[in-house]
Amino acid sequence: MSLIFFYFQYGISILNPVNLYWFHDDPYQSFIGWSFYRNADFFTYPLFKNYALGMDVGSTIIYTDSLPLMAILFKPFSKFLPVDFQYLGMWILICYILTAYFGYKIFNLYLTGSYEKLICVFFLLISPILLQRFNNGHIALMSHWIILCSFYIYLKRDYQLRSWLILILLSTLVHGYILAMILLTSFFSTIKNFFDKNSSKKTMGKYLKFFLSLTTIIFFTFFSLHIFGYFDIKDGGGYGWGGYRLNLLSIINPQGLRVNWSIITTNLFTYENSRIGDYEGFNYLGLGMIINVLFAIFLAIKKKKITFSSTNSKLIIIFCLLLIIFGLTNHIAFGPYELLNYDLPRFLKVFTKPFRASGRFFWPVYYIIFISTLVFVLRNLNPRKALVYALLIFIIQVVDLSGGMRMINRISANNQYSPLSKESLEMPGLDAVAKDYEK
Repeated sequence: MSLIFFYFQYGISILNPVNLYWFHDDPYQSFIGWSFYRNADFFTYPLFKNYALGMDVGSTIIYTDSLPLMAILFKPFSKFLPVDFQYLGMWILICYILTAYFGYKIFNLYLTGSYEKLICVFFLLISPILLQRFNNGHIALMSHWIILCSFYIYLKRDYQLRSWLILILLSTLVHGYILAMILLTSFFSTIKNFFDKNSSKKTMGKYLKFFLSLTTIIFFTFFSLHIFGYFDIKDGGGYGWGGYRLNLLSIINPQGLRVNWSIITTNLFTYENSRIGDYEGFNYLGLGMIINVLFAIFLAIKKKKITFSSTNSKLIIIFCLLLIIFGLTNHIAFGPYELLNYDLPRFLKVFTKPFRASGRFFWPVYYIIFISTLVFVLRNLNPRKALVYALLIFIIQVVDLSGGMRMINRISANNQYSPLSKESLEMPGLDAVAKDYEK
């Protein structure tokens, strides 16, 4: 099903490894970073050093968003690949397959109806925040399956430190923002394991194991960051903190970069951006999911099932609050109005400088809302009503998001935004210039 969804959303042309014509904005940076890296020495320190491209941001493909995981896989075959080889289209397909896979694994923990689980996965595959990343040109940031994988590891009964270390390594090779989200989730998973009622009493050995687990995660993360070149830059931060933020109305505002994602509400919940980049805080749920969230709240109140007494519930609430506070930044806005701003303590700038697009940190909370409300409603309806209900809100979701989906179709088919035209790039003058160069 993920292959079918991918085909109808993007077609197959972006899978052509020499098709650059669907690129717009940032994918060019990713492609150029890879193009220089493929000709660099294989064994360097740090591993993804790319000084031929330039210093600072150009010094490593980490900062050109060139998907280091894919770059290192294809680098040994560079001599056999065409000069305009790109793997970004392949990565999008991989993201779709793994999003469906881990989404199904999560829903399988709570739901029994096969069709219900399938429709829930469909919701994930047309998640507006996933599709908007393509629209923004942030292909590496379409790796939301890593967030879902972290949820699945968290929800599994047995705590496995090895699973967290593998996922941290993987996210380090994909994108720094994804890594930060996974790192925080791994901390809370370790804390959850410490308070687990099924485990032994809090003996000295358990405290030691808890401390060693957290220490291992921290040291392993810093080791990975170091060898992959995350610290190979003089100033890892930039302007934007407080601008690329989460807005208190982000979940109902359908206005993303270049496109309004709701053809039903249109401009009803949109507002003027009050700072430089509120579009990075885009977290629109979609009308179908908004209806589902409201219905879940109604059912919870009616059935009096709102309870936060368990340790796990409290940990999840704290986890969400931390991400929301960081996402809102020190310039808290409600639509076009700034409600509050305050000075941030200097010691916190070690986090705010490299993570200036703070609105992205709402993504784990977004998926918690997505998954938990769907599961709660479907488990409180009888099977027939649950299936009809799931189909109905999914149809509403598809109709509501159809305008944005058509925009992505046009970008994929090179009908929008690409500055490249499909014409012959044969330039005899270049051949004369290039004949003296080996690479």
